[in-house]
Amino acid sequence: MHDTLIRAFPTDLEVTSGRTVCGIVTPFDTVAVVTDDGRRTYRESFARGAFTRTIAERSDKVRLFVNHDTRSNPLGRATLLREDPAGLY
Repeated sequence: MHDTLIRAFPTDLEVTSGRTVCGIVTPFDTVAVVTDDGRRTYRESFARGAFTRTIAERSDKVRLFVNHDTRSNPLGRATLLREDPAGLY
């Protein structure tokens, strides 16, 4: 059994025509509080450049799941990933 990890940080995502979600999904230099089933809490943040390799090697294969649950059907896939000054877009 694995622990469920919960991350919380503010986002400004936008749903455009159809089913496209746009916006910064992971902000840079913003502390997110992470809890695992309520037992432990820690903080994490992402620095600029954290996604460079993944974007270069796998951007066409990144899928979107509810709560990162790969056992469920994906909600969709990334059609555009890039690092903006504010975070992963």
